[in-house]
Amino acid sequence: MKSSPVCDISSQKTIRKPSTSGHTKKLSNHILLLTYQRDVVKRILEQIKSGAISDRSNIPNALLHYQYDENSMDISVKVGECEYGYGYEYQGSAERSLITPLTERTFLSLSSALSSGAGALCMGPESVGKTTTVKELSLTLGRALYFIHCTKAMDLKALTDICKGLRDVFCWLCLGALVCLNGMDRMRPLILSEAAHWLGQIQDAMQAGKGIVHVQSSDTTLNPLGGCLAIIKSDPVKQTGNALYPRYVSPAATIPDNLLRCFRIVSITSTNLHFPVETLLFTAGFSGAGLLARKLLALLEACSKMSATSAGSVHCGNANSFAWTLSSIRHLIHKAGSLLCEMQIKQEAIQSQNESKDLHAEGDIGLADRALVAAFHHCLFPQLTGDKLKLVSSVTAMLWPSVTLPVHTTLLENQRGII
Repeated sequence: MKSSPVCDISSQKTIRKPSTSGHTKKLSNHILLLTYQRDVVKRILEQIKSGAISDRSNIPNALLHYQYDENSMDISVKVGECEYGYGYEYQGSAERSLITPLTERTFLSLSSALSSGAGALCMGPESVGKTTTVKELSLTLGRALYFIHCTKAMDLKALTDICKGLRDVFCWLCLGALVCLNGMDRMRPLILSEAAHWLGQIQDAMQAGKGIVHVQSSDTTLNPLGGCLAIIKSDPVKQTGNALYPRYVSPAATIPDNLLRCFRIVSITSTNLHFPVETLLFTAGFSGAGLLARKLLALLEACSKMSATSAGSVHCGNANSFAWTLSSIRHLIHKAGSLLCEMQIKQEAIQSQNESKDLHAEGDIGLADRALVAAFHHCLFPQLTGDKLKLVSSVTAMLWPSVTLPVHTTLLENQRGII
């Protein structure tokens, strides 16, 4: 069998929509995983072409890869130099994320911290993918992931109950699951000190190779495959002087030193959204995803700049900015994909009645533009008022001149202009 060449995802012309949402999610997950494998193959081919790899028999493995042992009939996961046994946790039809080079580097830092017996503290600005990266790591390792959303209302009794629950169901200590403290810096200092106490006991026992640890007045069996992660965000500080160099306050300053010693800090920064958005558009059933991704990101960038000039006039998910994150863009693309499917079904019904099959190929790009613009109107335009609505409408018309704006949007613009 001949090996097929590496192709561009945006070069595919015919895309068939599955019949159910479950099939759509499965197909999307397969495309995301195959896209990551394609990128790994591309990097290896570029290294061979440039002469970085002289001997093709010694091609290095990918940073993230799986190995199967025929003797033990078991699967191991290698992330860099760290090796884990696959957890075989039932994941169902979980939604996967695209693994980018930044995700690989984050996986390497997180796995290095967990393999040393310490915890991993993910820190970065809001909406850069900290929670998504932790979820993707648990899916990659086949481990259960338990999120504990920390708030100021959490007291000592609640923390004790959580610790007892983890111990009784053996999720972290015995089955090698992952526990994530989301928003750990929001807890009160007294609760943080107590968390540092029992977390330090568990990690000291794991690093010493002990099989049993005494926590909460009882002995519990330890599993070295378990681990603890935490997520905190760093917010930019408003400046009274020079605003060209924003400062970031470290939320770690409010965390006790004995708790910080239980973690290794992993900073996560923002990445270029073009390739993830292009892949999401392709998985949603759009042809010509590359061009659509550039147009969509250009429009979102214009909206973000517009909100930065007058933060009090525009609101979208955040009181001060549009906050277009990858999760919100994913929701927008899912909405556009469902609209595209409905438009394709209606067009096929009309074509079957008129028996004009030749119009299908010409209308694919037009349907994709209409579906994406319609989804943008559904998700964004109801949150705009006055001149901002007119400005975004004009930018949309400039990027998609062949698409007619919905009638209800024009009426809404006129009504808000009158008000």
